[in-house]
Amino acid sequence: MNRSIAVIALLICLLLSEFGPRLAMAAATDAVLARDSEGTPQGLSATPIDGGFATERRDLHHPPLATQRPEITWRDLWQQPRYSTITVLIASLASALLLLGLLLRNRQLRDARQAAIDTEQRWLSALDAASDGVWDWNPQTGKMLFSDQWKRMFGSDYDQIGDSFEDWSSRIHSDDLPLAIHNLHLHLDANTASYRSMHRLRDTQGSWRWTLDRGMVFVRDAQGNALRMIGTTTDITPLRRTEAALLAEQELFAAVVSQASDGVVVIDTENLHFIQFNETACHGLGYDRDEFAAITLADIQAEQSADQVHERIAEIVAEGHARFDTTHRHKDGSLRNVLVSSQVILRDEHTYLAATWMDITDRLATERALRDSETRLRATFEYAAVGIAHVALDGRWLRINRRLCEILGYTREELLMRTFQDITDAGDLDADLALVQRCMDGEIDHYHREKRYVLKDGSRLWVDLSVALVRREDGSPDYFISVIDDIDQRKRDQVQLEKANSLYRGLIEHMHDGVAIYHAVDNGEDFIFTEINPAGARSVRIEAEALVGLRVSNLFPQIDAIGLLEVFRKVYRSGQPQSHQITYYQDERIAIWVENDVFKLPTGELVAIFTDVTEQKKAEAALRESQATLERIAYYDPLTGLANRHMLLDRLRQVTAVADRNGTSVAVCYLNLDHFKPINDQLGHAIGDALLQSVAQRIGSAIHACDTASRWGGDEFALLLTGLQDSHECEVTIARLLQEINAPYLVDGYELSVSASIGVTLYPKDRSDSDTLLRHADQAMYEAKQLGRNTYHCFDPDTENLADLKHDRLQQIHQALDRDELRLFYQPILNMRHGHLEGIEALLRWQHPQEGLLLPGAFLPLVEGDDLMQQIDLWVIRRAM
Repeated sequence: MNRSIAVIALLICLLLSEFGPRLAMAAATDAVLARDSEGTPQGLSATPIDGGFATERRDLHHPPLATQRPEITWRDLWQQPRYSTITVLIASLASALLLLGLLLRNRQLRDARQAAIDTEQRWLSALDAASDGVWDWNPQTGKMLFSDQWKRMFGSDYDQIGDSFEDWSSRIHSDDLPLAIHNLHLHLDANTASYRSMHRLRDTQGSWRWTLDRGMVFVRDAQGNALRMIGTTTDITPLRRTEAALLAEQELFAAVVSQASDGVVVIDTENLHFIQFNETACHGLGYDRDEFAAITLADIQAEQSADQVHERIAEIVAEGHARFDTTHRHKDGSLRNVLVSSQVILRDEHTYLAATWMDITDRLATERALRDSETRLRATFEYAAVGIAHVALDGRWLRINRRLCEILGYTREELLMRTFQDITDAGDLDADLALVQRCMDGEIDHYHREKRYVLKDGSRLWVDLSVALVRREDGSPDYFISVIDDIDQRKRDQVQLEKANSLYRGLIEHMHDGVAIYHAVDNGEDFIFTEINPAGARSVRIEAEALVGLRVSNLFPQIDAIGLLEVFRKVYRSGQPQSHQITYYQDERIAIWVENDVFKLPTGELVAIFTDVTEQKKAEAALRESQATLERIAYYDPLTGLANRHMLLDRLRQVTAVADRNGTSVAVCYLNLDHFKPINDQLGHAIGDALLQSVAQRIGSAIHACDTASRWGGDEFALLLTGLQDSHECEVTIARLLQEINAPYLVDGYELSVSASIGVTLYPKDRSDSDTLLRHADQAMYEAKQLGRNTYHCFDPDTENLADLKHDRLQQIHQALDRDELRLFYQPILNMRHGHLEGIEALLRWQHPQEGLLLPGAFLPLVEGDDLMQQIDLWVIRRAM
């Protein structure tokens, strides 16, 4: 039995010696290829895709095992000692178990290898179907395999594409080859997780194509050397062309922006820093590029604080874009007016603001200078002391000033409907037309003459006429400029002067005014009467004969006290006429006023004409009193005693000029009493007028003496607060004014309460003309009413357009009430359960003449909180009833 067991053990040993080593070597080979030197797994399989396991098994040889296998004979088996039988049996069983384990392990490895081969084949098929090419490289042998798609990418001639690493690298552009090889070695040496290279490859037609190679070493040996590397190639030639085109466009755009005459910036909306900007943006404000990059938008904004700038930026971001005027502060502190256009940009979930600004400081200054010049020219034309007109070539009056209307006695409209021929005296017309024709023919460009016009009442008026022809750029006549001065009085004086020689004696004798002629003595220190007319003698209460030959100093010893003798001396020395008034007192109650006009004749005598102007003085005093009364009527409100509109407008022009000179501000306030109309309607106009007088008194006491208060009409007042250094002074005065007005009133036994809504606009922040300033204050007052009344609101020029639109819309709604444009439509209310009519619903509509039928939502929200709402309510109730 022991021999049988030994035989079986020998057979098992023989089997193990034959097959065991081979199975062990196969398993060991897989283990070596699948792990690195430290035993770390490196991949699923190290075999080629075509099933390298069979090849490995064929190529494996075990010479040591084959040559060292011992020769065992049957005799040796039978001759073994008996005590070794158990040992052989145990060894045989152990060998059998080892053989079984190796067989099972071999089957598991074969199944895993096949699964890996199948997976790899599916990936290769998917990549081959995609647009990218696939390559497989053995770094040890240098052999490279390329997919069909890789070959298609580089030409149809497959035979020209070699399968070696040298052939592949020879196709890389010489400029790109060093970097591509460098990146490849970085990965082969395990310095990078993957290989990536962008370079140019030559296709089979000789053209260069930009490619992106990406790959990874999948298998390394125990020493870490790369055994197998797989990667993909992507053709990025179209992308590179697009990038080149975009780069060229960007360079062109950058060149255009850098040379733009306007400032161009990109602003980070969070920190307000300038991310991008051109030379105009920084140099226009006096900064270099480094300085400008270090500041923010708030640093150059002159009108707003940093918080206000952030708020404005938030508004622009919400709107998406904006266009507005603002003021920037130059590095030297000067202010620059700019026109800004901005657009919001979203980039990488961050918001930027792209903006351009145009410096309009010089343009605004030119416009202001032009407006000032036009204003001065218009004022010169309109308020000149002589008549000025523009006359068409056919004689029609085109433009005329006020003085011309006064001279000729026609209204502006009447003159504009006539020609100068119509009102020229017939005796002067031919000569006038001849001079006009000479101008038209180019013989002369102006002329001057005296002529007569026919006035509206048919009388003739002598004028001094200067005419100049204005020509167009091409030299053709355009229109005439006529300057007309009233010389009618001078012409009459000339006629009188011509008659003077013949009528002198008779005139002197019959003049009501006293006329005296004096001869100078003592070198003009005293004067002797040489002649005096009867009227003169009567004025001094002395006979004419007694006066001749007397000295003035002797005749009137008190003459020096009234200065008459000194007047004579001045006229004699200077030759200039003088006027002097003398008052004589006949007694304590009666005063006689004498007006003395003294002039020097060419012969050296003095002539004094003196007139009893006592009655005239009385009339002048009465006239002054009347003028004072008229001035009060013309400039003051008769009910409250406050200034009226005319005086306030005149005062507004004065205080704005003072503010410009002194650098101060003027607050133009428009005040409307709240709840006054119900008091006036219910208690009567007498109570209402008394209440207005009390309000006027409180307004006067609440403002400074230099300020102006006026009643604008009804329950509306206008105020001018002058000499303000800042807006806080205005706010303090307005608060005090509201408090004063809001206090109770006791009028004729009634305790009354009113409040005020005040609109304010500040000059020169609101640099408008007088009418516009008052209109802005009126708009702000309306906003104050919308805020709940008994408050004030400051006008903001930036919101002017919106306020104007709202104000115009309210005016249209008010006119719609007056013109009966509102409509009521009735809609039945049915009980659907019982089918009964339970009532009707009145629906309000506005039949707008241009916009058609408007629904309530188009106009009713605008009148919420306004007095107009009550009127609409009453209209609806009356119409529905």
